[in-house]
Amino acid sequence: MAHRIAAAGLDLTVWNRTPGRAQRFALLDKDVANAAAFLRDQKVPSPVVQLAAELMRLSHAELGNAADHVEAVQLVERWSGVEIS
Repeated sequence: MAHRIAAAGLDLTVWNRTPGRAQRFALLDKDVANAAAFLRDQKVPSPVVQLAAELMRLSHAELGNAADHVEAVQLVERWSGVEIS
């Protein structure tokens, strides 16, 4: 598992501080929102990042701060009426 975490560019110290709940969705939302804002400020066309940031914002608002990334996928499943298996 450690090699996959490192390959994804994640910091093991952060990973180890959140056992069982690897990624809080609120943190992912914050990171994508910051990236989207930076790209807008730099006038870089980034429609996919902007759309992802908006979807994450909506998901975070619906799921709350305690949700993880798996619950975000389940939310998209609910929205679409399709279960990803």
